[in-house]
This record gives sequence, structure tokens and C-alpha cells, in this order.
Amino acid sequence: MRSLQRAIVASLLFLLASKNGAMAEDRNITVVNTDPAITYEGPNTGNATICQIDSNGFIQSGQPGCYDVPSMCAASVTMNMSPSTAASMKFKGSAIYINSVLSSISPLFDVTLDGKTTTIDGVRDSRRFSCFTLFSATKLDPTVEHTIRLSINGTSPTRDMAIDADGNITLFSLINMTYTVPDPIPSAASRTLASISEVWVLVVGLGAVLGIIAGY
Repeated sequence: MRSLQRAIVASLLFLLASKNGAMAEDRNITVVNTDPAITYEGPNTGNATICQIDSNGFIQSGQPGCYDVPSMCAASVTMNMSPSTAASMKFKGSAIYINSVLSSISPLFDVTLDGKTTTIDGVRDSRRFSCFTLFSATKLDPTVEHTIRLSINGTSPTRDMAIDADGNITLFSLINMTYTVPDPIPSAASRTLASISEVWVLVVGLGAVLGIIAGY
């Protein structure tokens, strides 16, 4: 009988400790290319037209100027040929990710985060557009406001020369910017009240359980 009582008490205490020891987890917030939180520079920076594909896998007719972006890759994307195109956003978070549509003729991009600029080669192996994480930064201070800006640096020296030998293509692309924030952590007062409540429930529950067992 006593061994059963001890097992029940240990189980209840373990459950309570596990609940109180649970930590808040980080979560990602995705800001899509059409969100007003993103500020664009340059001409014609609206949402691009993604080509519609028929049941045989061919681009449907009557879609001039569309971009052949796989449907499972991006629901919407900003695409622009102007080298002056740029996109900026402010955020508070511990990490930031820029996702873009890239190919073998993508340009060099400049990403400026809090005044520090990193140049990234956007060229990828495939001639067809595909989705990639162009830039990422972690271990940021989540309590301060950060500013990030994506712009075109110029044509890439590693581009597909068979398509763009003269270096005339500077294709800007942005699917979304995603940043990481911590889930809200309850205040010390609310955690204390919750703990008192949980302990009281535990005491009452233990009393009921032990009383039932004692009656056998």
C-alpha cells in the first residue's frame, strides 16, 4: 500500500515540476513581400505575376511578362529588373532570414543589417527559378529595433554567360523576410500565483487519492 502511495506522489510531483520547468520557445514571424512593413525603392516594385502552368506542365498562354516560379516554391514574389530596386524593413528579433527566387543569372545582392553590409552572390546552379534563403543572421538582440535592407550590387561574375554574356540582367527578387522572436514569458507575479494554484490543486488531489487508497 505504502509503495503505491509513494509512486502516486512521485508521479504527481514529476508532472508539476515538468510543467513549471517548461521554457518558452522562439517562434518565427514571416513578413511576405506584399506586407506594408516592407518598404520598396525603385520603379515597378509591385507583386510579380507568377506563370500559371497547365496540366501538362507547360506555361499557359496569355501571360506576358510572367515569371516561371514553381507554385510550391512561393505564392507571391517581388521581381524587378531595375538595378535600383531595394527593400527595407524594421523588426525586433533574435534572427532574420531573407528568402528569394534565384537562378543561374541572379545578381550580386547587398544586405545591410544595422549599418553593416554583406555582399552575397545570388547565382544558383539551376536555370529555372527556385526558392532559397539568400541571407540569414542569428544571435541578434531581440530587445532593440533592427533595420535590414536588400539591394542589388551588380551582375555576378559567376552568372550563366550563355544567357547573360554582357551582364545586362540584374533581377531583384524577394519572397519574404522572416524574423525570430521569443514567446512572451509570464511575469514573476503571474508565475507565482500559478505555482500557488498548482500546489493547492496538487495537495487537494493527493489528499483525495490517499484517502481513497486508505479506504481499501
